[in-house]
Formats: sequence, C-alpha cells, structure tokens
Amino acid sequence: DVNERDHFDTNGIHNQGLGKGKVFSFYSQPHVQIVTLQSDEIVTAGSFRLKLINHQGVEEDISGHIAHDSTPISFKVALEEMKTVGEAKIEVSEKMETDAYEKSWRI
Repeated sequence: DVNERDHFDTNGIHNQGLGKGKVFSFYSQPHVQIVTLQSDEIVTAGSFRLKLINHQGVEEDISGHIAHDSTPISFKVALEEMKTVGEAKIEVSEKMETDAYEKSWRI
C-alpha cells in the first residue's frame, strides 16, 4: 500500500552525534509483457524462442525453445534461464473461435 509508512530508528550505535537520518522506500509496478500466438486454426505442434536485444548491457539474449502449449511453469523456466531476465510470474490465457485461435502468456 503506497500510503503505508514504516518508521525505523536509523540512529545506530556508531552514529552518536551524527544526527538521525530517514529511510525512504518506493514501490513501482513491474513491467508487463504479453507474448501472443495467433493462428487461423488450433496449433498442435511447434515451438518458438524469444530474443532480447541490447537489454541490460547484453547485446543479444535468446531463450531456449518454448513449446506452443507451454505451461506457465515451463515458460517461466525458459525465461529465467536467460541472462537478462530475473524472476518472472507467468499467466496464460487461450481463446478459440471459428477460424481463430489465440494463446497469450502474460509476463
């Protein structure tokens, strides 16, 4: 909660005579990316890879193969094995309509 504040005594034993300080912490929503697979029919085979270019000082970072029917856990493992990706939370959704198929992974 952004309106919640904690108070900490920052006057440690070695700070005698230096005065008291304040500590501020801030929270921001993490970035969200959506990877979407679209087709005019249900996909039954195949895989793909994700590539990050010039991210966090790494010129090119490519994931391992991610199956078309990847679960959130297997997608998470593939992403977190990349050098430039930290901890990820994955949600998956799937839509099937006449002549349209879509599967999305929300990262």
